Amino acid sequence: MTGAPATHGLASPPTALKGVGPARAARLARLGVERVRDLLLLAPRRLERRGACVSVAAARAALGTEVSVRGHLQALRRHRRGRRSLVRARLSDGAASIDVLYFNQPCQGWLK
Repeated sequence: MTGAPATHGLASPPTALKGVGPARAARLARLGVERVRDLLLLAPRRLERRGACVSVAAARAALGTEVSVRGHLQALRRHRRGRRSLVRARLSDGAASIDVLYFNQPCQGWLK
């Protein structure tokens, strides 16, 4: 007979959760998380609202602001420097193209 899954109370330390070891618990402590309850109440640093997609030409005109662009990847290059990764891509919407950079993003699955 197998045992029932472990249950953790809200007053438990974060290390009681699967995947939270001493190193991650130390990072959480810097954010003020000392109990599982604190983790549940932790607010995001910022909220990103996705707006309507704009054309690549409009994205170029809005340089320095955050926009959503939809298109097709024409080129993709991955670079690794130690544990850091950089992905350079060229995105085209048929009328224009733009270079995009992704920093430290795992590419398995989302770039197909």
